[in-house]
Amino acid sequence: ALQLLEDEIESVATRLAGLKARRNATLPVSRLPFDALILIFESYKDAFNEAGAPSSSSISTAKLGWIVCSHVCRRWRQIILGTPSLWQDLIVDLGPAWLEESIHRSKPFP
Repeated sequence: ALQLLEDEIESVATRLAGLKARRNATLPVSRLPFDALILIFESYKDAFNEAGAPSSSSISTAKLGWIVCSHVCRRWRQIILGTPSLWQDLIVDLGPAWLEESIHRSKPFP
């Protein structure tokens, strides 16, 4: 009985995620072209790196910096993770695992 409930919860969660993705696709920001979003992310990253976290930022924003943009939605995450130029400045403050991941994500970017 418990497993049936767990399976139903998982099914509902999957359906909910799909509905949220469809809803997000209707928002105006979702119509921004890929290249425009990359420019926005690069500008935000540069501004964040220069000024640091706003004083109203949460602890996770202060720690992760501009990377929190990848937590907004699936599309933004895919763009951010798949854009080597965003990872050219290696992240060393978050430990060796993050450094290795930033090297991987920067791919062969000069």
